[in-house]
Amino acid sequence: MSAKIRVLQGPDQGREFQLGLEAVRIGTTATAGICLTDPGLQGELVVELRDGVYHVTNRMMYSIYLDKKSLPSGQRTVWFDDAVLQPTAETQLTLQRDFSRSLPSGERSRNKEVVLKKKTWEISNTTILAVAGVILAILILASAPPPATNTVRRLSESRLRTESVEFLMQLDSLRGLNHFPLMKHQLDLVRRTLAEARVAEARSDREVALKHYLQINGLIHRLHQELPRARKAPENPLAEETANSIQESLDRISTIVNQRLIDLGTR
Repeated sequence: MSAKIRVLQGPDQGREFQLGLEAVRIGTTATAGICLTDPGLQGELVVELRDGVYHVTNRMMYSIYLDKKSLPSGQRTVWFDDAVLQPTAETQLTLQRDFSRSLPSGERSRNKEVVLKKKTWEISNTTILAVAGVILAILILASAPPPATNTVRRLSESRLRTESVEFLMQLDSLRGLNHFPLMKHQLDLVRRTLAEARVAEARSDREVALKHYLQINGLIHRLHQELPRARKAPENPLAEETANSIQESLDRISTIVNQRLIDLGTR
């Protein structure tokens, strides 16, 4: 048996990576066994073969999606053949295996058992999925906003992506934050929650996206309260340039997040 991971979508689209018997890490660092170029990857994934079945462990800082199901950070699950794994809003991966090569009898039995279980599950859920699909289509048609709203939403999503990237790059270069660990932690939470919100929207998970955007608003409110105190700290006050940079970034992101809340609330 041979197995490979293929990039279906994203900056590395079309690339293929062969898997062996050893566990392999997927990330953006040079030490990763599978090194991708998507800047949205914040952490790593671990793919390993267990009893003839591939598993994936999420070591990212946020939830990812496997066949449209959420896999929270720190959890592991089975990665079935041809299932689509989405670690970021841009990148999609799939696992492909070739059973044409000769396998030991025990390995063949385990593979057949896994395939049989997957087929049984798929057949038993076909009717439910079909009905759910019809209901979902009706709801989407009934609640679809006018074209003008769709245009605003697309522009808002594009701006959010730009603002998010700028904020991530800026956060790592801010000086003087080491003296304010709480503020640094809250800023990092904004960064991670933005990434989770983008992934949720890419998967059309409206409720999760709304939750993340509301959480971001709460974090920004607390940061607005912390900034004046940090500027006037008796020892090692926050540099004016750094404070202004944080304030500007938070104001921009707050504007976009509020727009996303409005857009999602109209769906």
